[in-house]
Amino acid sequence: MPTFVYMTRCDGCGHCVDICPSDIMHIDKTYRRAYNIEPNMCWECYSCVKACPQNAIDVRGYADFAPLGHSVRVLREEAKATISWRLKFRDGREKNFESPIRTTPWGSIKGPAEYDAPRPADFANQELAHEPEGLNIKGGLPALRPDQFKLGGGLMGLFGGRKTVFVDADILVIGGGMAGCGATYESRYWGRDLKIVCVEKANIERSGAVAQGLYAINCYMGMQWGENQPEDHVRYARNDLMGLVREDLGYDIARPVDSSVHQFEEWGLPMMRDPETGRYQREGK
Repeated sequence: MPTFVYMTRCDGCGHCVDICPSDIMHIDKTYRRAYNIEPNMCWECYSCVKACPQNAIDVRGYADFAPLGHSVRVLREEAKATISWRLKFRDGREKNFESPIRTTPWGSIKGPAEYDAPRPADFANQELAHEPEGLNIKGGLPALRPDQFKLGGGLMGLFGGRKTVFVDADILVIGGGMAGCGATYESRYWGRDLKIVCVEKANIERSGAVAQGLYAINCYMGMQWGENQPEDHVRYARNDLMGLVREDLGYDIARPVDSSVHQFEEWGLPMMRDPETGRYQREGK
């Protein structure tokens, strides 16, 4: 279910308009209240729900953490540096959760240019800048052999009135989400003298599920505990896509997944862990 606005609470501040990653929250010119202009394009990221100071926006809670017939309220409080969730179930029970926006101070993360520059031999290596240190497993990353896999087979409306800006760049990254920001950071480490541009249609500092605490980490293999390997991810993708997949690319995409999660945690992204085992809490395999 897409977002909807309680008109009696909305004061037309426009916070939801600024933060919506899909650019579908607008202010009605007559009533000066926010509304969703394209409900079919809403992916329920909760960004506007968290940003609204009047608690005037609601959205269906995900079925994986609350069943039907419930209500969910979520609030991001930058002054307290917390994100809080209140779930009220249909039988009357209520649960409240609060987590920090981040676990490290702002400005404490080293920029890519603050590390030692890569050596010429490093460019021929398959590893990213912070592997295997960030991977936390012995022996480093597994290597892909050419004979290991078989290769698989095989607009929205016009933006009328938009201003076109031409920007020269050596590396252009499309999208400022978790993957885009990570690719931009990695590119800056390897390309110290290159002009790197990350393009995001919304406010890159506050937009989307990542900046608003949803994190959007949808894959963690647990390589350090021997739970899964890149081959398992490739096998899953091959079955899910009925064989229409580039397995070599899928393998290379899967290799740094765990180390990226570890690095984001070191940077201050809160991760839920099982109190008994110390491993990340996650769904599925």
